[in-house]
Amino acid sequence: SFGFKDRWERVCGTKVGTTILSSSQEVLPGEKDALRERMMGKLAKQNITVEKNCMVSEVTEEGVTSEDGRKFEGNVVVWSTGAEPQPVIDNSDLEMSKGYFRVNEFLQSTSHSNVFAAGDCVTMTPYEKLDKVFPPKAGVYAGRGGPVVSKNIAHYLMGEELEKYEPQGEFLALLMTGDSKAVGTKFGFSFDGKWVWNMKDYIDLGFM
Repeated sequence: SFGFKDRWERVCGTKVGTTILSSSQEVLPGEKDALRERMMGKLAKQNITVEKNCMVSEVTEEGVTSEDGRKFEGNVVVWSTGAEPQPVIDNSDLEMSKGYFRVNEFLQSTSHSNVFAAGDCVTMTPYEKLDKVFPPKAGVYAGRGGPVVSKNIAHYLMGEELEKYEPQGEFLALLMTGDSKAVGTKFGFSFDGKWVWNMKDYIDLGFM
């Protein structure tokens, strides 16, 4: 919402009303309180409205209607969701867990030993019985799991011992706020500023 509002206000040369419709009771559910509070402050500062407990029932050319009858006018509707299993998974004969490919600690399919996968498309057996999703469906885990997959494919072909993938418990999350600044969080603490944006830009460019 921050980036959308910033970009289109610059393109259109006028203020653009922006509203977030959230189906949950909180913005960023599951995140630390410090991060949620800071982000709510940023949203309010940039006049981005948040409607909570809003289940969408209809989207038309005029806008959006919620199940409880609320109507929101809008020229552009952006549908944003979390990670979901892709239809191609249903057509596969690989073993699945929670809708995703089931892999072991080597990121190796539990049904096909010659198949390896990492990132949002997998559920790891060491963590599949946890109440929460772990590893989270976040790019940092895919980025760090990818090299393990690459190495283990080579190890498998050479008949060598496979390497374990041990996902980190915490990771640095950096969220841009559309004003050349960003909000960061780690270990339950949150922080923001231009320097956080510079750090995010540096990390992103390095990754790319």
